[in-house]
Amino acid sequence: MDSTLIVEPAAWLVIAESSKSAFPEECCGFIFGRMSADQTKVVTAMTVSNATAADKNDYFAISPATYTEAESYAEDNQLELIGIYHSHPNQIALPSISDYQFALPDFLYLIVSVIETEIEDVRAWLIDEEYDRFNEQRLQLV
Repeated sequence: MDSTLIVEPAAWLVIAESSKSAFPEECCGFIFGRMSADQTKVVTAMTVSNATAADKNDYFAISPATYTEAESYAEDNQLELIGIYHSHPNQIALPSISDYQFALPDFLYLIVSVIETEIEDVRAWLIDEEYDRFNEQRLQLV
């Protein structure tokens, strides 16, 4: 995917509020929208429960049932399930080792760096076909 990820204001509001309010834990959710050859537009975001059994300050997990609900939501609203967003509390917005371990192909990962409850940075990532590295995607918050 060599396109720009555009995040519309309503979607960004959900992502930003979720990221700040979950601090110091990681938040997580889905991003939905429409894809074309030159851009991917995020029109809405859905916050979901961080279902990890590990330390929520360092990890997130989304249950299989929640994935199914997100797929149904996308279909019911004629949207595409584009990817996942999650926060990195007091960390930079780079993929972690666990992000590599659980990444899905053709799924965008929006990572929000939250430092002491304030958003420091946000970056978009896509894992390559060999699963050996994330490639940063162009990101535009509108």
